[in-house]
Amino acid sequence: MKTSFWRSISPQSGRNHVAAGLWVLGLVAWLMLFTLGLVGYSGSKIAYALFSMATGAMLLTGLRQTTSYGYLFLKAFLWLGFWLKLTIHTVLSYPFVEPAVGSFLGGAGAWDEVLNTASVASLGVMLGMAFFSVAVLAVEFFINVLTANPIICSLYGAVVASNIAQFGGSPRESAPYIFMLTCGILLIWIVRSNFFALALQKLRMIKTAESNGI
Repeated sequence: MKTSFWRSISPQSGRNHVAAGLWVLGLVAWLMLFTLGLVGYSGSKIAYALFSMATGAMLLTGLRQTTSYGYLFLKAFLWLGFWLKLTIHTVLSYPFVEPAVGSFLGGAGAWDEVLNTASVASLGVMLGMAFFSVAVLAVEFFINVLTANPIICSLYGAVVASNIAQFGGSPRESAPYIFMLTCGILLIWIVRSNFFALALQKLRMIKTAESNGI
């Protein structure tokens, strides 16, 4: 009883309560804006609902799984600059100052096409990060099978994590590290292979024959 009491008033418990409270406030605010935006949106309600769910899920994956702050900022600003901006304009009935360009005429049907495209794009952002994570794990598994060396896997993971953290950096900066790691992986694989062991065995036999005068 005393242990649970002290845990309930510990700083870690307080931070958890604050974080939970912020999540609840954010959810309530999102539901309010979503409801008002859904009522005020002149196009398809289904398109707006799917758009809201897709962009909300995209933002949520960035907040709950902060793999990269670069991707977190990308998701946050996509959500702020698209869903929140559109919803605020819809709720306040405030017209956009940006002129309609190309085939976009600004009607309800045109907005539905925009929202459907944005929904697919949001899903693409999430699936892209998920595919990338699976690909990294698969490559690390492949490296471990070839080399059985956790240090090489760690170096590879460090290079990949550095590239993700430095979102927007030039890939050429990491090319030398990736090249050196690739050469190291191939070298370790060759040394551990049966071909290399047979080659060493034959060299030893040749040297033994030469030393015996055969």
